[in-house]
Amino acid sequence: MPDIYHLNFSAEVSARLRQFAGSYSVAELFDHLKAYQGETLLFAFHDAFDGTLRISDRIPEATVAQFCQALGTPYRREETGRRDPELPRKVLWSLEHPDQPRFPGVGESWVRRTWRRLTGR
Repeated sequence: MPDIYHLNFSAEVSARLRQFAGSYSVAELFDHLKAYQGETLLFAFHDAFDGTLRISDRIPEATVAQFCQALGTPYRREETGRRDPELPRKVLWSLEHPDQPRFPGVGESWVRRTWRRLTGR
């Protein structure tokens, strides 16, 4: 299970990340990176430095192009939405209640939906 860290970005965090990056190869640094402004996803970098950097349309195209050129990575623009702050609670509830058809007030649970798709029941 990979370690997961959530950081508020600052000049100090940036300086420490640069220091940290100097001690490891790119492949050892990160599996996935995500950045948010409040609850809005700004970018997602799955398979960081090998995959595609996905950046919100809130970031100007010229900034995206310059950043990705410096990293030597491709990018694509796509619409992003707000995170559901209740999602972790909904997932835990679904895992704890797999026999229940849905989280109260929400559609069918993803656990139940996946089971139905796999088994046809």
